[in-house]
Amino acid sequence: MRHLVALSAQVADEGDVGRIILSDDDPEFVLYRISQRLGLPVHPSWASWFWSVLQQKQRIQPLDGLGYQPIAVVGSKEEFLEWIGGAVKDKTIEIPDDAGSIPWQSFSAARLT
Repeated sequence: MRHLVALSAQVADEGDVGRIILSDDDPEFVLYRISQRLGLPVHPSWASWFWSVLQQKQRIQPLDGLGYQPIAVVGSKEEFLEWIGGAVKDKTIEIPDDAGSIPWQSFSAARLT
């Protein structure tokens, strides 16, 4: 019970504006969930790049979890868009030429909550 109270306190901390709580630290899952939450224009092929930038800028905070390792990602839509724009401009990442839907891997419903 103490563990659940501690986790609830971590998640409910209202002083942390710009924190996104995620149930998994898979780079593609992180990019997908952040893009869905903030409405970012991203491509799955950017997942490793985005993860490395999050790590470099120390924007990933591990949280306590029962049977899984939740994380908090700290940042704003404007900041993430600035990173994406800079990376596209210096050709670190590229916008794919292929049209159509974006090929995200299938995530289980448990990971999406």
